[in-house]
Amino acid sequence: SLQAVQQSFYQGLDQILAQEEPAILFGNSLGGWQALLYAQHAPQELAGLVAGSPAGARADDPAYQRLRQIFSHHTIDDPYSLL
Repeated sequence: SLQAVQQSFYQGLDQILAQEEPAILFGNSLGGWQALLYAQHAPQELAGLVAGSPAGARADDPAYQRLRQIFSHHTIDDPYSLL
């Protein structure tokens, strides 16, 4: 099932990222959608998120606003915060 695949994806990334500094996660197409979902699952593990054409990504307004809050940066004042 999709839920089982998603849980395996989360568990694998959780194990890898727990041993590293926060990472920038990239996903394309269906991987972009999964990257968005992972960002909601474990935002503390990510320093950034790149979603290229996130196919099938659905987010209601509260979920979208949460993603914006997780990754908000004041780039005008501190452009290096994105690096």
